[in-house]
Amino acid sequence: MAKIINVVDISEKLSLSCQQLALPVDDEKVMILQLSKGCNYCKGMEKRERRHFEETFSKQFRKLSREEVIETFRIPSKILFSQLSQVVRCVGCRRSCENLFSHLKETGDPSMEPFFVTNNGTLTLFLDYPLKPNILSNLFSSHE
Repeated sequence: MAKIINVVDISEKLSLSCQQLALPVDDEKVMILQLSKGCNYCKGMEKRERRHFEETFSKQFRKLSREEVIETFRIPSKILFSQLSQVVRCVGCRRSCENLFSHLKETGDPSMEPFFVTNNGTLTLFLDYPLKPNILSNLFSSHE
């Protein structure tokens, strides 16, 4: 979930904290978006279901080498947009996602940490992010 927390003049010096993103609104204004650190679905998920998911994920994760894990987290924009077109039915919403991706590619903004978009348009994971199954499983939990 994301929340608009401020709209400022583009001439103002921005000081963004963790999980914040500056999105240009027009030639004079910038919108500050705060990305949430958790979601209600995960907070409400029953412990048994969550534990089962983590155990299954950990078992599968341990079958991969470190190099395979790193390569798994490299998603070219072509594949990402192909999947996006299948998952996001609304053309306007899909276009907003594509614009956000382009903005992140151009600026190198770290607000989507632990993910970032490389200069060639690949969505990937920061290499210094801990490659531990209990941490990575949170990235794959359903966040509806």
